Amino acid sequence: KVVYGDWNNATFGLGFWDYSQIPLSQVDVVRSTSVVTNTGYYAQPNVAVNFEVFKGAASQGTFAAAITPELASLTKDTISVVTSYIPDAIGDYSITATVASDSVETDITDNSATTSFQVSECTYARDLNSAQAFYQLESGDFAGNLFDIYNDEAFSSIHVALGAGTVAGGTITGAIYEFTGFDPATGDPLFAFVDGSQTEEVTIFDTDLNAVNGNNFVCLPFTSPVTLN
Repeated sequence: KVVYGDWNNATFGLGFWDYSQIPLSQVDVVRSTSVVTNTGYYAQPNVAVNFEVFKGAASQGTFAAAITPELASLTKDTISVVTSYIPDAIGDYSITATVASDSVETDITDNSATTSFQVSECTYARDLNSAQAFYQLESGDFAGNLFDIYNDEAFSSIHVALGAGTVAGGTITGAIYEFTGFDPATGDPLFAFVDGSQTEEVTIFDTDLNAVNGNNFVCLPFTSPVTLN
Protein backbone atom coordinates (compact mmCIF):
# COMPACT_ATOMS: atom_id res chain seq x y z
CA LYS A 1 0.00 0.00 0.00
CA VAL A 2 1.14 3.54 -0.63
CA VAL A 3 2.13 5.21 2.61
CA TYR A 4 3.09 8.85 2.35
CA GLY A 5 5.58 10.57 4.58
CA ASP A 6 9.19 11.51 5.16
CA TRP A 7 11.09 8.23 5.47
CA ASN A 8 14.31 10.06 6.22
CA ASN A 9 13.07 11.70 9.40
CA ALA A 10 16.43 11.10 11.11
CA THR A 11 17.93 13.65 8.72
CA PHE A 12 15.06 16.01 8.00
CA GLY A 13 13.39 16.02 11.41
CA LEU A 14 9.83 16.98 12.16
CA GLY A 15 6.55 15.98 10.58
CA PHE A 16 7.17 12.37 9.59
CA TRP A 17 4.53 9.65 9.43
CA ASP A 18 5.23 6.11 10.52
CA TYR A 19 5.28 3.28 8.01
CA SER A 20 2.74 0.48 8.19
CA GLN A 21 3.52 -3.19 8.32
CA ILE A 22 0.67 -5.06 6.67
CA PRO A 23 -0.19 -8.69 5.81
CA LEU A 24 2.02 -10.24 3.13
CA SER A 25 -1.01 -10.79 0.90
CA GLN A 26 -1.47 -7.00 0.68
CA VAL A 27 2.13 -5.98 0.03
CA ASP A 28 2.55 -3.80 -3.07
CA VAL A 29 5.56 -3.08 -5.26
CA VAL A 30 8.58 -1.51 -3.59
CA ARG A 31 8.83 2.25 -3.96
CA SER A 32 11.73 4.39 -2.87
CA THR A 33 12.75 8.04 -2.84
CA SER A 34 16.12 9.73 -2.39
CA VAL A 35 17.06 13.36 -1.89
CA VAL A 36 20.16 14.09 -3.98
CA THR A 37 22.38 17.06 -3.09
CA ASN A 38 25.02 18.68 -5.29
CA THR A 39 27.60 19.96 -2.80
CA GLY A 40 30.05 20.98 -5.50
CA TYR A 41 30.68 24.24 -7.32
CA TYR A 42 29.67 23.02 -10.78
CA ALA A 43 26.31 21.81 -12.03
CA GLN A 44 25.97 18.04 -12.40
CA PRO A 45 24.51 16.81 -15.73
CA ASN A 46 22.10 13.86 -16.07
CA VAL A 47 21.89 12.91 -12.41
CA ALA A 48 20.21 9.53 -11.81
CA VAL A 49 19.71 7.13 -8.91
CA ASN A 50 19.87 3.34 -9.19
CA PHE A 51 17.81 1.52 -6.57
CA GLU A 52 18.92 -2.04 -5.79
CA VAL A 53 16.58 -4.17 -3.66
CA PHE A 54 17.97 -6.92 -1.42
CA LYS A 55 16.23 -9.75 0.41
CA GLY A 56 18.77 -10.43 3.10
CA ALA A 57 22.05 -10.46 1.19
CA ALA A 58 20.50 -11.57 -2.12
CA SER A 59 19.91 -8.91 -4.76
CA GLN A 60 16.39 -8.83 -6.17
CA GLY A 61 17.27 -6.51 -9.03
CA THR A 62 18.39 -2.98 -9.83
CA PHE A 63 15.88 -0.36 -10.92
CA ALA A 64 16.85 2.96 -12.49
CA ALA A 65 15.06 6.17 -11.54
CA ALA A 66 14.19 9.07 -13.81
CA ILE A 67 17.11 11.29 -14.73
CA THR A 68 17.41 14.89 -13.63
CA PRO A 69 18.92 16.71 -16.68
CA GLU A 70 20.92 19.13 -14.55
CA LEU A 71 21.41 19.60 -10.82
CA ALA A 72 22.74 23.09 -10.09
CA SER A 73 25.46 23.78 -7.56
CA LEU A 74 24.35 23.61 -3.90
CA THR A 75 20.82 22.46 -4.74
CA LYS A 76 18.76 19.37 -3.94
CA ASP A 77 16.37 17.24 -5.96
CA THR A 78 14.03 14.40 -5.03
CA ILE A 79 14.30 11.32 -7.23
CA SER A 80 11.77 8.51 -6.88
CA VAL A 81 11.18 5.13 -8.46
CA VAL A 82 8.36 2.61 -8.45
CA THR A 83 10.04 -0.75 -8.96
CA SER A 84 8.44 -3.86 -10.42
CA TYR A 85 9.51 -5.95 -7.42
CA ILE A 86 6.90 -7.25 -4.93
CA PRO A 87 8.28 -8.90 -1.77
CA ASP A 88 7.22 -12.54 -1.81
CA ALA A 89 8.30 -13.70 1.63
CA ILE A 90 8.43 -12.60 5.24
CA GLY A 91 11.84 -11.26 6.20
CA ASP A 92 14.32 -8.38 6.22
CA TYR A 93 14.83 -6.29 3.08
CA SER A 94 16.99 -3.32 2.17
CA ILE A 95 17.34 -0.78 -0.62
CA THR A 96 20.67 0.69 -1.70
CA ALA A 97 20.38 3.95 -3.62
CA THR A 98 23.43 4.93 -5.69
CA VAL A 99 23.80 8.29 -7.45
CA ALA A 100 25.45 8.61 -10.84
CA SER A 101 25.91 11.42 -13.36
CA ASP A 102 27.73 12.18 -16.60
CA SER A 103 30.38 14.08 -14.67
CA VAL A 104 33.55 12.35 -13.45
CA GLU A 105 33.93 12.58 -9.68
CA THR A 106 37.08 11.87 -7.69
CA ASP A 107 35.22 10.94 -4.47
CA ILE A 108 32.26 8.58 -4.85
CA THR A 109 32.16 7.37 -1.23
CA ASP A 110 29.18 9.64 -0.40
CA ASN A 111 27.17 8.71 -3.51
CA SER A 112 25.11 5.92 -1.98
CA ALA A 113 22.89 5.21 1.01
CA THR A 114 20.97 2.22 2.32
CA THR A 115 17.61 1.97 4.05
CA SER A 116 15.83 -1.14 5.27
CA PHE A 117 12.33 -2.48 5.89
CA GLN A 118 10.63 -5.66 7.09
CA VAL A 119 7.78 -7.75 5.73
CA SER A 120 5.84 -9.57 8.45
CA GLU A 121 2.58 -11.49 8.56
CA CYS A 122 0.99 -9.18 11.11
CA THR A 123 -1.90 -6.78 11.42
CA TYR A 124 -0.89 -3.19 12.13
CA ALA A 125 -2.78 0.09 12.20
CA ARG A 126 -0.92 3.26 11.33
CA ASP A 127 -1.89 6.36 13.27
CA LEU A 128 -1.32 9.26 10.91
CA ASN A 129 0.76 10.80 13.71
CA SER A 130 -0.62 14.21 12.85
CA ALA A 131 -3.12 16.67 14.29
CA GLN A 132 -5.07 16.16 11.08
CA ALA A 133 -5.60 12.54 12.12
CA PHE A 134 -7.83 13.67 14.99
CA TYR A 135 -11.49 14.32 14.19
CA GLN A 136 -14.23 15.80 16.38
CA LEU A 137 -17.76 16.92 15.57
CA GLU A 138 -18.50 20.54 16.40
CA SER A 139 -21.23 19.34 18.76
CA GLY A 140 -18.60 17.49 20.78
CA ASP A 141 -20.66 14.28 20.61
CA PHE A 142 -17.95 12.32 18.78
CA ALA A 143 -14.18 12.38 18.75
CA GLY A 144 -11.66 9.98 17.32
CA ASN A 145 -8.50 9.32 15.37
CA LEU A 146 -8.08 8.30 11.74
CA PHE A 147 -6.06 5.15 11.09
CA ASP A 148 -5.03 3.14 8.08
CA ILE A 149 -6.00 -0.39 9.15
CA TYR A 150 -5.37 -3.55 7.13
CA ASN A 151 -6.87 -6.62 8.76
CA ASP A 152 -7.45 -10.26 7.88
CA GLU A 153 -8.24 -11.56 11.35
CA ALA A 154 -10.63 -10.65 14.14
CA PHE A 155 -10.22 -7.67 16.47
CA SER A 156 -11.24 -8.29 20.07
CA SER A 157 -10.83 -4.79 21.50
CA ILE A 158 -9.73 -1.19 20.99
CA HIS A 159 -6.94 0.26 23.12
CA VAL A 160 -7.43 3.95 23.88
CA ALA A 161 -4.98 6.40 25.45
CA LEU A 162 -6.51 8.54 28.18
CA GLY A 163 -5.45 12.16 28.16
CA ALA A 164 -3.72 13.70 31.16
CA GLY A 165 -6.90 15.57 32.14
CA THR A 166 -9.04 12.44 32.43
CA VAL A 167 -10.68 11.91 35.83
CA ALA A 168 -11.72 8.70 37.57
CA GLY A 169 -15.39 7.77 37.54
CA GLY A 170 -16.10 8.65 33.95
CA THR A 171 -17.12 6.08 31.36
CA ILE A 172 -15.88 5.52 27.83
CA THR A 173 -17.03 3.48 24.83
CA GLY A 174 -15.57 3.09 21.37
CA ALA A 175 -16.53 2.07 17.87
CA ILE A 176 -14.98 1.68 14.43
CA TYR A 177 -16.25 3.80 11.55
CA GLU A 178 -15.17 3.44 7.94
CA PHE A 179 -14.11 6.64 6.21
CA THR A 180 -16.16 6.73 2.99
CA GLY A 181 -15.28 10.11 1.49
CA PHE A 182 -16.24 13.76 1.80
CA ASP A 183 -19.57 15.58 1.70
CA PRO A 184 -19.57 17.40 -1.68
CA ALA A 185 -21.51 20.33 -0.21
CA THR A 186 -19.64 20.95 3.05
CA GLY A 187 -16.35 19.14 2.55
CA ASP A 188 -16.82 17.34 5.87
CA PRO A 189 -15.53 13.75 6.11
CA LEU A 190 -18.18 11.02 5.96
CA PHE A 191 -18.13 7.87 8.11
CA ALA A 192 -20.12 4.63 8.10
CA PHE A 193 -20.49 2.58 11.29
CA VAL A 194 -18.92 -0.89 11.10
CA ASP A 195 -21.55 -3.40 12.25
CA GLY A 196 -20.74 -5.03 15.57
CA SER A 197 -17.90 -2.65 16.41
CA GLN A 198 -19.54 -0.89 19.37
CA THR A 199 -17.48 -1.70 22.46
CA GLU A 200 -18.69 -2.34 25.97
CA GLU A 201 -18.80 0.62 28.34
CA VAL A 202 -15.72 0.88 30.55
CA THR A 203 -15.43 2.88 33.79
CA ILE A 204 -12.21 4.81 34.42
CA PHE A 205 -10.50 4.06 37.75
CA ASP A 206 -7.68 5.82 39.60
CA THR A 207 -5.35 3.00 38.62
CA ASP A 208 -5.95 3.86 34.94
CA LEU A 209 -4.52 7.35 35.39
CA ASN A 210 -1.23 9.10 36.16
CA ALA A 211 1.08 7.29 33.78
CA VAL A 212 4.63 8.55 33.38
CA ASN A 213 3.84 10.28 30.07
CA GLY A 214 0.51 11.71 31.20
CA ASN A 215 -1.77 8.98 29.88
CA ASN A 216 -2.55 5.31 30.18
CA PHE A 217 -4.11 2.88 27.76
CA VAL A 218 -7.43 1.22 28.60
CA CYS A 219 -8.95 -1.76 26.81
CA LEU A 220 -12.45 -1.39 25.33
CA PRO A 221 -13.63 -4.94 24.50
CA PHE A 222 -16.11 -5.83 21.78
CA THR A 223 -19.06 -8.05 22.70
CA SER A 224 -17.84 -10.42 19.98
CA PRO A 225 -14.79 -10.27 17.68
CA VAL A 226 -14.95 -7.89 14.71
CA THR A 227 -13.34 -8.60 11.32
CA LEU A 228 -12.76 -5.73 8.91
CA ASN A 229 -13.23 -6.29 5.18
